[in-house]
Amino acid sequence: MGAPTDRGISEAASTLTLVAVTILVVGAVGANVLFAETDGGDGPEATFTYDYFGEQQQLIIEHSTGDAIPAGQLLISGPRSEATWAETNAQVDNSTLIGPGNVTQIGSANAFNRPVGSGDRIEIRYINATAGTSTVLDTWNGSG
Repeated sequence: MGAPTDRGISEAASTLTLVAVTILVVGAVGANVLFAETDGGDGPEATFTYDYFGEQQQLIIEHSTGDAIPAGQLLISGPRSEATWAETNAQVDNSTLIGPGNVTQIGSANAFNRPVGSGDRIEIRYINATAGTSTVLDTWNGSG
């Protein structure tokens, strides 16, 4: 065995070192939480309401809450067809902002060009052409 040495660290000094390290770690994490940039998400948020007319095989879509979005960036897609909000509604163009209260209709009588079945799944997507991405905003899963 070796000879005893005078080297060592007191219990108080080791406790003080652990407390200092803990304070540094907690401070770094806290600063990161406070000053980190928040992610704005992948795009706008919106919800829609739906009214299905089975005899005509048409679906009325209303923007009910959320952000206003240019009509050309709202893509309505179903199992056999897709069209932008602007294409399904002759009263708007691609730059018209679609917000709460705005309505469109899809079916065989417009650019959607297909009847909507009661079991169809229809998605409303936000298309960000600059980033080359799309985000599902809302989904209609049929009337039944």
